[in-house]
Amino acid sequence: MNRRSYVVLAGSLLTAGCTGSSPTDASSNTSTRNSTTSTNSTQTGASTSAQSLKTAAIGSESDLPENVNDRTIQLFGSKDAVTIVVSKADSDEFEERYDVPANTNFRLDVFVPADYTVMVQATEGRSKTVEVTEDSFTCTSSITNVYVPESESIRVVEHDPEASCDDTGTDAAANGTATTTVTTTPK
Repeated sequence: MNRRSYVVLAGSLLTAGCTGSSPTDASSNTSTRNSTTSTNSTQTGASTSAQSLKTAAIGSESDLPENVNDRTIQLFGSKDAVTIVVSKADSDEFEERYDVPANTNFRLDVFVPADYTVMVQATEGRSKTVEVTEDSFTCTSSITNVYVPESESIRVVEHDPEASCDDTGTDAAANGTATTTVTTTPK
């Protein structure tokens, strides 16, 4: 069973966790680009702030080897409109772009069995790029938080709350946090 690791995009500090369940699928507008399936769907559901929820997925759980986790990118009510671009590292195999309006919750499940890049762009030229490596998400509680505060620089905070790895003799501290390379465009 695949474990889930989270990449969280937030306008304010959030507490995130991991689950062992597969993502909910509200499939609509399915398109295939170079063997990568992108499912874009919009739902309005009950949330803490009664905001709209936009969900999407790149690929499916069956695309992942058993020992590779999927990743979830989440954005909760950023006061600015945000563009998220997910692309495979060092490859033109796919590039998916998601425009998220201000005050919209967003969740993207990424089933990519390879390294990939997440670029977050907000207003006033603010941007942040995070390189996510396949082997950096081997623990169930690996979390990368990307904060999009109003009128401030986008921040990446690595968070490893008591990482718990499978009993493979691997050091939890070494694998509990994602390896990221961050490039920032000034405001």
